[in-house]
Amino acid sequence: MSQKSDVVLFLGAGFSRDAGLPTMANFGVKAKDDHNGLEKHLGKDNYREAAPLLVNSSEVFEAFQEYCSKADTITKDDIDNMEKIFCIAEMMKETGVPEIQLNDGKCSIDDLLESIKLWLWKIYQQCPFINNAIKSDEEIYNEFFKTIKNKKIDQSLTVITTNYDLIFEYSANKNGIKCCYPFEHSDAVEVVRAGGDGEEYIDLYASGGVSICKLHGSINFFQNVGESNSNKVFVANDFGDGTDIGRSGKWPHAWPAIFAVDAIWSIRKKYGNAFTPVIIPPTYAKLIQESWLRKMWGEALVAMAEAKKIIFIGYSMPVSDGFMEAFIHTSMVKRKESGLSMPEIISINPDEEAIERYKKLFTGCYNDKFGATTLKEIIDKNQLVEVFS
Repeated sequence: MSQKSDVVLFLGAGFSRDAGLPTMANFGVKAKDDHNGLEKHLGKDNYREAAPLLVNSSEVFEAFQEYCSKADTITKDDIDNMEKIFCIAEMMKETGVPEIQLNDGKCSIDDLLESIKLWLWKIYQQCPFINNAIKSDEEIYNEFFKTIKNKKIDQSLTVITTNYDLIFEYSANKNGIKCCYPFEHSDAVEVVRAGGDGEEYIDLYASGGVSICKLHGSINFFQNVGESNSNKVFVANDFGDGTDIGRSGKWPHAWPAIFAVDAIWSIRKKYGNAFTPVIIPPTYAKLIQESWLRKMWGEALVAMAEAKKIIFIGYSMPVSDGFMEAFIHTSMVKRKESGLSMPEIISINPDEEAIERYKKLFTGCYNDKFGATTLKEIIDKNQLVEVFS
């Protein structure tokens, strides 16, 4: 690991909610709005190179929603929940279903999964802070990261996240906090450039600073599905360098190039059309296949097993996520094996039922001082320093 972690931040979708990004549960609603907004980029005046690819992925996703809705066991909420839809598609692949009937034609399961991943990429690839059309509250994040920096929490911090977005990476860099991914120098990891030769906003390898373990993949992680070696991950970690990224225009030096709409087009133009975002299905079927991903989960496990304090933000500990609960149990068993006492557990979450699940799971070490709350409420009450103390 890059450093010993006294504090672990475990971030779920709720962490990025104030930035204007959807949770998995309301993904379908957000996706419809973004589909309508993206269609304008097919026009002559607003054309984007990536628009045809992304609009098509959206249409395939919506068709699959309609396909799933025909089952009596699936509710309207299920259809809008990306995690459930993604799981159904992945289950079809794992059980050998070759293709399904979507609208007026056949669609292979491989093509379906690629479309879902591309549409997920498009939604979570956005950075609302640089898009005035999306309602967000950047000051919440600025205060959060200023506290981390001022209290020197970044010197002994590991981040574990189930999120695909780059809200943490972007905000940390903006506030002068060095971050890295826990990759090793090996043939399994390679850099790609999303928009030229700009400087890096995050270290690729575990070389100091806050280590970010992205358990489900990330919108700046890619794999080349055209290669037989599926164990290699390509990471885009560059700022724009003032040159055009497709028809997205000249990307400022302060913005990661991956945020450009045409970033996916740019990467495929440079490296080939087989480059696909690494978006890990919620079934974790791929965990046994990707050595670099196992390494990332392993780093996260060690951090959980050693931390003095674990702060969950925006993760609701769903009862359906047995894999994650097993991961947490394993980390606590390793603590006992090492002779370490249980850590202090804090959860920042407005859901009362989620808080009750935390109390039950972490009996005896859960700090209930803050109750059911949001990160914004914590900051408004000037309690953020207490959370980290």
